[in-house]
Amino acid sequence: DAAIVEQAFDTARKLVHALSQQWFGPGALVRPESLQDMWLIHGLAGHVTNLCLRKLFGNNSYMHHVFQEMETACEETATLVSGAAVDPHEHFEPAKVRKATLVMRLVEKRMGEANFRKLLSMLLQRAKQHKDRQLNMERFFKAARKCSGVDIENSMRHWWTSSRCPVFTCNFYLNRRRNMVEFAMRVHHEARKLKHRDTVTVRVYETEVTYDRTVHVDEEFVTDDYPHISRSRKNKRDREAE
Repeated sequence: DAAIVEQAFDTARKLVHALSQQWFGPGALVRPESLQDMWLIHGLAGHVTNLCLRKLFGNNSYMHHVFQEMETACEETATLVSGAAVDPHEHFEPAKVRKATLVMRLVEKRMGEANFRKLLSMLLQRAKQHKDRQLNMERFFKAARKCSGVDIENSMRHWWTSSRCPVFTCNFYLNRRRNMVEFAMRVHHEARKLKHRDTVTVRVYETEVTYDRTVHVDEEFVTDDYPHISRSRKNKRDREAE
């Protein structure tokens, strides 16, 4: 019936999120040490929910949800960690929960999926053993560094101390004459005000290969060139066939 609205996705999300909050939540197995650490718990519960739903509904559904959340977060103003005293209820605002979940996804990207799973396992095991059930930022990033060997805290601090999200506009052009993919990215003024300095991973999908390139963001306009690998391989095969 076309008049029926499918509720499976929303229902599953609410159920999975409720289950994840039994592991990461204010009164759960792993809980925040203070209100300033609440974003860690929101981020862990939200990102674990997204990972479970990716397993249930596939990667396309997962990426579509992430894209929608990113678009919404870019229009909102939310500071995850602030030195000023705030109303405790503000730590549960949807904008902060949304941003915390997206930041936790970035943490996983920096660490790697396998290392992030090690981090989750370490946090839960220590909590089950009644050690460090209260999580704070120092303990979290120390565990992340132990699992991955990457200093995430210093390189990503602006994500939880700034109120806005950097916005980028990207475009590319396949220059067949040069056999190169020409990439250009513009940093919007919101990010420039933050003096944003970071790296962005660009994933290039070609006919025969997919590869990642790291772009350093330190100016308003960033350009880069990537080799068109698929065509290079085709030309090599043609020469070998001759």
